[in-house]
Amino acid sequence: MQGRLRFLANRAELSTVTITATEWKDYTPPVAMTLQAQLGHTFFGSLRALSTFGKSLLFVLVALVPWIPFIAIGLFVVRWLVRSA
Repeated sequence: MQGRLRFLANRAELSTVTITATEWKDYTPPVAMTLQAQLGHTFFGSLRALSTFGKSLLFVLVALVPWIPFIAIGLFVVRWLVRSA
């Protein structure tokens, strides 16, 4: 345990820390959004989310098209088995 502590202490003594500072020219701090801006941001964010959901739903439907015959056959077989039982 003591050996490990000495090892870590030596590693800490030999470590190098490099700090890079950059000054931004003409920096202006962000201004708090007004209520109108927040409402607009929320509304249009909701529209983007709805659009993304619609696109995703369309992709799922397109991906299911090749499987429709197999699903239909499976449902027909299940229906036939239930009726014959």
